[in-house]
Amino acid sequence: MRLNKGFTLIELLVVVALVGILSAIGVYAFTGFISSTKQKQAETTMNTIYLAEMEYKSNNNVYYFSSNKNAIVRELFDGVDEFQDQEYQYSIRSISDGFCIRASKSGATTLYLNHQKKKTNC
Repeated sequence: MRLNKGFTLIELLVVVALVGILSAIGVYAFTGFISSTKQKQAETTMNTIYLAEMEYKSNNNVYYFSSNKNAIVRELFDGVDEFQDQEYQYSIRSISDGFCIRASKSGATTLYLNHQKKKTNC
């Protein structure tokens, strides 16, 4: 009587296929997690810009507007770069009675925050 030890080719193929499927699901989930984390970071940065705008307004009686990252850092954050290593681009523009902060990134949802702290397209 002879004992067979080892796996058959079919068993190995099934295991490889299952590992491939589980890996694909994991990569997809991880990519979504990374995207949502970067969006949350952008929202946090927008809140920081909002607070800096409120302080700027109380000191200068006007809001600050710019689409240049370096100018925003220089004027609102005294040169301390709060945007380092972020994929989103920020701009502050004038609207009828205040300002609108815009965070944009190609291939992603554009985020908005206005002077009333509403996340509306402005």
